Amino acid sequence: IPSLLGSACCTPSLLGSACCIPSLLGSACCTPSLLGSACCIPSLLGSACCTPSLLGSACCIPSLLGSACCTPSLLGSACCIPSLLGSACCTPSLLGSACCIPSLLGSACCTPSLLGSACCIPSLLGSACCTPSLLGSACCIPSLLGSACCTPSLLGSACCIPSLLGSACCTPSLLGSACCIPSLLGSACCTPSLLGSACC
Repeated sequence: IPSLLGSACCTPSLLGSACCIPSLLGSACCTPSLLGSACCIPSLLGSACCTPSLLGSACCIPSLLGSACCTPSLLGSACCIPSLLGSACCTPSLLGSACCIPSLLGSACCTPSLLGSACCIPSLLGSACCTPSLLGSACCIPSLLGSACCTPSLLGSACCIPSLLGSACCTPSLLGSACCIPSLLGSACCTPSLLGSACC
């Protein structure tokens, strides 16, 4: 069918009709398949397209910041959404979705595992990260004085907390925790033993 913008055409097939409709932005076209119709619709920002598959439709939608795309899989859809700071993406897995979300300070990311999710969250002071293990999560949290970290073990968590005078640390053992606490005069330390704690 002719028009001022061009000809609108449809071609029949066993699966249905393949059609193209002209517009000021270009031609909108759909092509049938056994899985459904693959279509592209033009816009001022580009063409929005969807392609069918056995798992669902893979689609890309244009925007001023780029194209937002989702691709289906057996585990779910992998998607990337553009923003002024970058693309926010999630990828599915058997353990859950691995995601990265951009921010002014960097990307916040979480990756799933059998033990839980390993995550890093950016801040002005650095990234706060936690990594799961069989014994618990090992974490480091940044501060103006340095990073406060705790690492799990069979006996408990070994931790170091920064201060203006240095880091206060405790390490677990079968007899208790060995600790050192800094002060203006030096570090006060206690170490456990079978007979009690030795302190300086």
